Amino acid sequence: MRQVDVTADLRAPRETVLDALDPAALVRLEGTYEVDSVHETDDGWIVTAVAEAGSDRVPMTLSVDAVDDGYAYDLVDGGFFAELHTTVLVTDPPAEARQEAGDEDLTRVTIRSTFTFGGRLARVKDWFATSNRRTELRRAIARLGEEVAGEESDTGNESNTGEGSSTDDEDASGGR
Repeated sequence: MRQVDVTADLRAPRETVLDALDPAALVRLEGTYEVDSVHETDDGWIVTAVAEAGSDRVPMTLSVDAVDDGYAYDLVDGGFFAELHTTVLVTDPPAEARQEAGDEDLTRVTIRSTFTFGGRLARVKDWFATSNRRTELRRAIARLGEEVAGEESDTGNESNTGEGSSTDDEDASGGR
């Protein structure tokens, strides 16, 4: 399993950021999949989407739940990974960040994704996929920032870890 965290402060009120997010937006903002459908259930939503991979179509089904301050989604079926869990949290940044930015309407968005391809060589494939997943999460926050504030965000706070911790000889950027 690998984990990638991306955090950015957006120049928009927290409610505006939360209003811009919904189950379809979570997938759309990452830019890899196109949403086919969203169905509300008693427990949340089921999102079906498809990605183009060369001449192949790769379908994916996600289970999306509302959580305090955001959303969480899990891979149910299909997609590129054997397992995928992602949380998107929308919170107030620390007072120092607001002061430094000179903006009271600053909102912090943190996306954490844990994933694995599974099977043989999963550790190697997961390591290579870390950069792609980080790019998807950065793109999601940048697009969200453009939608809610009309500007690109700075995704300066990020980390990624393998096997649930950062103690397996990785630096903060995931290098070995």
